[in-house]
Amino acid sequence: MKEPNLKNIVAPISRSLVGGKVKIVIHNQRFVELGFEEGKGKLTIIDEEKIVRIRKYIPKRFLKFSFIKGIANIMKSSGYYFEVRDQTGLLVEFGSGVKSITGDVKVKIHSIIKYLHG
Repeated sequence: MKEPNLKNIVAPISRSLVGGKVKIVIHNQRFVELGFEEGKGKLTIIDEEKIVRIRKYIPKRFLKFSFIKGIANIMKSSGYYFEVRDQTGLLVEFGSGVKSITGDVKVKIHSIIKYLHG
């Protein structure tokens, strides 16, 4: 089976990113908050322990740097910016306006180690 093109995944989503906030709650506890406003998106991790527990259920291709870099390139060309934060600060940012030695993706590797290794 052919894998879907990243542009076919991101383009329909990007057109619907008008603005607003979503709070995801699991068992009456806040899990993550997701907000969009004028081409900028922010995902804030509230419950770090739950993220570590569900990490093993995330498809491995979504965790590959090449996949994230592909999405970052599409977002940059579309003028969108996205960041992932937790209680300690910024973890990952990508898209329009991001400058890094890794291109359009900036990763705070010391901050995300706890999520990568559980």
